[in-house]
Amino acid sequence: MKLINSFIPNIKIIVYIITASGLALLSCNDKKNVQEDFYPNGTVKLKSYYRSNMDSIPYLIVKYFEDGSTEDSTYYNDLGNIDGYSYSDIRDEEYSRELNYKNGIIDGVCKAFIYGGGCLIQHYKNGKWHGINYTYDEYNRLFKRSLYVDGKPLIMETTDFLKKGDTVEIERTTHSGIRTFNQIVDCDSLKLKQYYDISNGGFEFISSLSYKNYDTIVNNTKDNAYAEMFCNDTIQNGDNLGVTITGHYGNFEKSDTYLKVIVGNLIPDSDLVFDNDVKVFDSKLNNHKVNLEIKNYHKGYNLLLAKVMLMRDTSVIQESLIYDDYVVVDKYFKE
Repeated sequence: MKLINSFIPNIKIIVYIITASGLALLSCNDKKNVQEDFYPNGTVKLKSYYRSNMDSIPYLIVKYFEDGSTEDSTYYNDLGNIDGYSYSDIRDEEYSRELNYKNGIIDGVCKAFIYGGGCLIQHYKNGKWHGINYTYDEYNRLFKRSLYVDGKPLIMETTDFLKKGDTVEIERTTHSGIRTFNQIVDCDSLKLKQYYDISNGGFEFISSLSYKNYDTIVNNTKDNAYAEMFCNDTIQNGDNLGVTITGHYGNFEKSDTYLKVIVGNLIPDSDLVFDNDVKVFDSKLNNHKVNLEIKNYHKGYNLLLAKVMLMRDTSVIQESLIYDDYVVVDKYFKE
């Protein structure tokens, strides 16, 4: 897929050329500070918006297809760098995209919408992936989440949507290495999640929620285990963020185990932590759920990371890194 490569991180207006052809600049409305360029059939091809008729660099350029629909709409700063929102409809590749820039560098949330269904949502900081990238299928179902920090890939979560009679191919960690097992779905529908370490440029299998294998311990909980995090997508500035972390561990649900959750400076030299404290939370015995509150964050987009360990006494049975994101907005006061 070419959507990601199409996100150009640094674009600058350098030269404006006006020709005498049929596509030439035909009119200039000084009152509205808008210059228009036309197709030979008379329909508008391009509009350049200026804050005053003294400006040489437009703050907004809108391009149109011959049928009148928008092909591209992009904002610029006084230096001619893309700054703010940019929209493009790439008909040849059958998708549209919405990007955000700061002084020519892609920064913030970016989205790509595939014709006929499907969507990518990616988060950038200073031209690098920073945050959680989401991929949706044509039915608007989330089937992939990938975590990046300062451009470095860390973890990928995939979801398969299965129906009764489907064959499930499960990877398992055994003493002899990774093995593949086939199982048959015998319920009406099933979501199968699997997790991979992508930090070394590959896809190293971490864990999965395998279907119908709770009565057998193959090797360890990596064969049949995962933890997940739930929090609000948006909170108002000044409010606490409520977070629930739940572990699903099959055979170990009732085996004198508990969760230990660490929230804090998990990735040094990043902006993911806003104080130096490392907070540790323990669940009750045989109750693999932890509720906590986050008070330190900044306005806008925030990442939340937690290390989750399945414990028996003081021994670590399994450990994993889980993640979510949320947005902090200005507080709204009702009159």
